[in-house]
Amino acid sequence: IVLPVVFAFFLFLLLDPWVERAERKGVSRRVSSVFAVLLSIIIVAGSGYAFYQSVVRIAERIPSYSERVES
Repeated sequence: IVLPVVFAFFLFLLLDPWVERAERKGVSRRVSSVFAVLLSIIIVAGSGYAFYQSVVRIAERIPSYSERVES
């Protein structure tokens, strides 16, 4: 129960300045909040995908690494 609350608090601290800035420029708080959350989801998903791809490349090279070690 505590972990989601702590995560939500840190997410609020990270995204609130961006929402406040958009609100000062005339965008409603609801729209800017949704945009900030969607943008953060896209960034996290993209980072996860890039990390996954690098792990896959390393896993594909493991047989050649083991051959080098054995010889």
